Amino acid sequence: MMPEEAWEDQRLQRILKTLIERTRAGRIHWEHMTPSPRGPSDTFAYSTSDSTIVIGSSDIDGNYPFLELLDSTGVPIERLARPSATVIQELSQREPGRARALEEVRGNLRYLYTLARRTALNVSEAIDRLMVELEEDSG
Repeated sequence: MMPEEAWEDQRLQRILKTLIERTRAGRIHWEHMTPSPRGPSDTFAYSTSDSTIVIGSSDIDGNYPFLELLDSTGVPIERLARPSATVIQELSQREPGRARALEEVRGNLRYLYTLARRTALNVSEAIDRLMVELEEDSG
C-alpha cells in the first residue's frame, strides 16, 4: 500500500533520521547550493552515487524546511515539506497517531535543516576563530 502523503512513507522518515544521525556524527558534509534553484532561500545538498538529497527552506530563516530527493539527472522525484500547524491540529482530533508522526517529521526537518546549514557554512569553525580572535584582543 502506497502512503497517501510523503510524510507517511516510513522509508522517507528513516532516511530523514539517518541523515540527522550521520550529519551529527560528521559522516555527511552538506554543500551550500548557490544560487538556490528556488530563489532566495538557503538550500544545501548531499550527493550519493546515484541521487542527490536537498534540504532547504522556502523562507530564509529555516521555518519552512523541505527535503527533496533528486534522481541521477537532477530531476526531483520526491519532496517532503514541513506540514502546517493546521493540518496537525485537524489530524490530532481524528487520528492522534498520525498527528504525532507528522509532528515528529516536522521537527526532524527543521533539525536537519539547521544541521546541514551549520555544516555547509562551517559555522562551528567560524565561531572558534571568532573566539580565538576575541580572546587575543582581550589579553
